[in-house]
Amino acid sequence: MDYQYKDKQNFLYAYRAFSKYYYDRIVGLEDTRAMFKITPNMMMSIGLVDRIQGLEKSVEENEMIKAAFNSALNNERYDEIQTITLTLNYEVGFATAYMSPLSFDLKGNQISNVWSLTERMKNIYVSIFPENGKTHILISWLKEDSCTEFDNFRKQFDDLKNDKKILIRTLNNMVACQTDNIVFSKKLLDKWGKEKREFFLVQLGSIFWNLNGKNVGLLIEKNLMQFKCKFDLFEEI
Repeated sequence: MDYQYKDKQNFLYAYRAFSKYYYDRIVGLEDTRAMFKITPNMMMSIGLVDRIQGLEKSVEENEMIKAAFNSALNNERYDEIQTITLTLNYEVGFATAYMSPLSFDLKGNQISNVWSLTERMKNIYVSIFPENGKTHILISWLKEDSCTEFDNFRKQFDDLKNDKKILIRTLNNMVACQTDNIVFSKKLLDKWGKEKREFFLVQLGSIFWNLNGKNVGLLIEKNLMQFKCKFDLFEEI
């Protein structure tokens, strides 16, 4: 069935985005624990204990999120998901579905501290896909996570709808900094060429880079509307 802006569709797209993250964190924790058993001294020297603690917290949180999704699904309460919907009147050359903590709103105000081992993250579930001459962009969150910060986030996106240039820049930065699940059309990759592909890969891995003691990925996320990336996922092809 084509996308028709229905609550059930928004819910299922969000659940799909969550499902991959849920599975990846379980596998990541199991693999990291296995590595620690083999070479504990080396793993401690590179800070793997902190990674294990972070993954344990993530897995624990994900179980609560899964319970919320399943309860809503079993009772057909599809409005337990809040969704921002955007539509472009052309098809992009990629698709993505991912879950990510929302670190900052579009004005750079902090929403989640991703380094905290005690604070529950405010997560978004993002799906972007081309279909029948259009591109649908869904940015969702659980209603139970709704707060003033998410209200502001929604309003900021609504305001951007009248400024396509900044909207596209913001979406480019969001996807490049947040996704871990993306597929490309050959047309887009060919149009980009080697240089733009490399720029995208650098930004995709920016969460692992530090500049003057600050995480590069989070610096970009704090400035989603200002940072000028050197590629365009949303260009017409």
